[in-house]
Amino acid sequence: MPGYIAIREAEGFFSSDIFKEGYFIAQDPAAGIAALLLDPLPGMRVIDLCAAPGGKTVNIAAMMSDMGTVVALDLHSGRSGLVQGTASKLGLKSVRCIVGDAKTFEPPDGLLFDRVLLDAPCSGTAVFSKRPDMKWKRKEDDIGRLSRAQTAMIDNAGRLVKPGGILVYSTCTLEYEENDAVVRGFLQRFPDYATVRESRFDEFRTDHGYLLLPHRAGGTGAYAAKLKRNQA
Repeated sequence: MPGYIAIREAEGFFSSDIFKEGYFIAQDPAAGIAALLLDPLPGMRVIDLCAAPGGKTVNIAAMMSDMGTVVALDLHSGRSGLVQGTASKLGLKSVRCIVGDAKTFEPPDGLLFDRVLLDAPCSGTAVFSKRPDMKWKRKEDDIGRLSRAQTAMIDNAGRLVKPGGILVYSTCTLEYEENDAVVRGFLQRFPDYATVRESRFDEFRTDHGYLLLPHRAGGTGAYAAKLKRNQA
């Protein structure tokens, strides 16, 4: 993952001046695939639909050299504040945080986006190594409930992309029902979209996206799919 530095010893690292002054953030490498697939460029109009706590948002803004607009949407004001705090700490001026629901959000100015990231709430089975407590909180019907919510979110996300623009759908789960199945259904409902492939991630390829397994990604896992909207 370009832009990442692996460290062997973290003791004292997060109390250092360079961390406090916002020279870096901590993020598992697998989480970086979403921003890389999104490929945001300086000057673009971008939205991160489920932004908190903000790691992917600030990654996007940095890739854009802090030029353009990165809208960070989150359902809860407290979590939206986390994103703003991270962006402010890193000195990023292009990030604009707003509170809203990814299932129903419509841009107040009516303008569509060059890039849309939907890092959807999920069952989190790819991050159990970091969140072992989640294993005891999951119920059998969670996956079905979550996949229905993810479907509503990706459908709305698809309406926000400019013709010729890119939508990236990502999760931190390993479950097919929350990953490829959601994307497959979306492509059936939105025939003006097509899957985009990138050869650099071919070893992680699935039917519609990429699945990084924790033991191969060197930390936690992730899923991401890159979808392009046809020109009008």
